[in-house]
Amino acid sequence: MVDYPYTVQPLVGFEFARFGEPRSQHRESLGEFQSFQRNPDSPSMTDLYLDPYMSLDYDEEDRLEFIEIINDEAVVYVEDVQFVKRPIEEIIALMTERGHQVVGPYVGVYSIPDLGIRFGATRDDETGRKVTDGISLVPKETIPQLLA
Repeated sequence: MVDYPYTVQPLVGFEFARFGEPRSQHRESLGEFQSFQRNPDSPSMTDLYLDPYMSLDYDEEDRLEFIEIINDEAVVYVEDVQFVKRPIEEIIALMTERGHQVVGPYVGVYSIPDLGIRFGATRDDETGRKVTDGISLVPKETIPQLLA
């Protein structure tokens, strides 16, 4: 298990989980997990690490290709911005100030293509505002509607 805070390494992943690394390396170092098939059209299994509630997806060669953290208690920094459970409009403003284009939403997902980041939103029951519900990392944005 790796304790928060996590710092995103754009287009790379995290210090403890980098794109292209083998599944076996993560299974040895990240703790308890469960595997499931995210996509019924693909034989590849996703590993869900229960603490910190992070899923890692792998390609046909068992190399890391997608990271997802859906945990509203996560402390994940992109540059110097804490990303999780933050109002969407703040994320967009702060990342735009730093010179990044935020694209979306497309089916509820936003993207910062030059950083390999995707994020969604949920309604915060306390404030009624839309806040980020997690963060996903990709080595390269591939969804046409999420490209600048």
